[in-house]
Amino acid sequence: MSGGDDNMVPLAWYEPETYEEIKSLMTDGRSFAATYVQWESQARRVEAFFVAKGVPTVRVRVDPSEFVAWCATHRQALNVKGRLAFSEWAARSRRSGA
Repeated sequence: MSGGDDNMVPLAWYEPETYEEIKSLMTDGRSFAATYVQWESQARRVEAFFVAKGVPTVRVRVDPSEFVAWCATHRQALNVKGRLAFSEWAARSRRSGA
């Protein structure tokens, strides 16, 4: 793993078909954008912000079942902290080939 990879920002990324399920699972789901289209627009702006600053990003697909199981195993809440921890773990796992 190169040093540059350590600076990569993992972004939790949702699929249109599971967005409503993700929102309903999260304890902070009310803070999510009302629709997937709105969420995706916001997420792409965040991604573009980092890219414009020269900070690489990686999209981490969040599957509802996998996320819930991971949070239970790692004692993480179904909220922004859990999403961040999951995204960081998944990005590291992907880079290490795990």
